Amino acid sequence: MPKRLKGANLSRRTINSRAVQDIRARKLGEQIQENNTGMRESMVQLRESQSQEARDERNQQRQRKNEEKRADTWSTDVEELINNANKLIEHLHQIYFSISSPVRTDVEYYAHSKVVIGTLEK
Repeated sequence: MPKRLKGANLSRRTINSRAVQDIRARKLGEQIQENNTGMRESMVQLRESQSQEARDERNQQRQRKNEEKRADTWSTDVEELINNANKLIEHLHQIYFSISSPVRTDVEYYAHSKVVIGTLEK
């Protein structure tokens, strides 16, 4: 049997996930309710052990961090857009001035083999 490639199982049906599904399937409805009740009680105890001021402070810190992340992301995106716009403007200026620049008199166009300059008859 060939060796399995790492990351080859993209369907999330791994051995561990199947084991967890089997354990959940074997539990009865009562056991699930007991587990949920136990989790609820432990959360209540955790909340009671902390003061309201401590929770409020922690929530404010999280909110500040999230706002800073959003501000950093927004400013980075705006700076990137401005830089790209400036580069585009520079490029367009170069194109415009290369097209609209007058014929250079120091270049001997008539000496080139592909150039045929005739008399002004028309």
